[in-house]
Amino acid sequence: MILRLEFANDAPAQTQLLAVSLKLMALLRAHHRLFLYVPKHVHTQLTQADFGRVVYDLLSAEYPDLQNHLEIRVHSKTEFLVLTQPPGAHHEIS
Repeated sequence: MILRLEFANDAPAQTQLLAVSLKLMALLRAHHRLFLYVPKHVHTQLTQADFGRVVYDLLSAEYPDLQNHLEIRVHSKTEFLVLTQPPGAHHEIS
């Protein structure tokens, strides 16, 4: 599965991350492991603490071993991508 999430260019980075985190919460209930690709332009606007507050605080309440279920990577594309398998396993990111 590949899910693409796009936001308006002027949407605050924290708001985008929160929206993606809520989607991840639902997806993690159906998939054991997910790969999240964060747009580089969003990633550069956020601190490590932002990721902790927005992603990990939200998701770790339900998934205390979140690091075993979610891998976050940064990419140069403009949308967030959520994959159920790493690139090259059964699909390519294009």
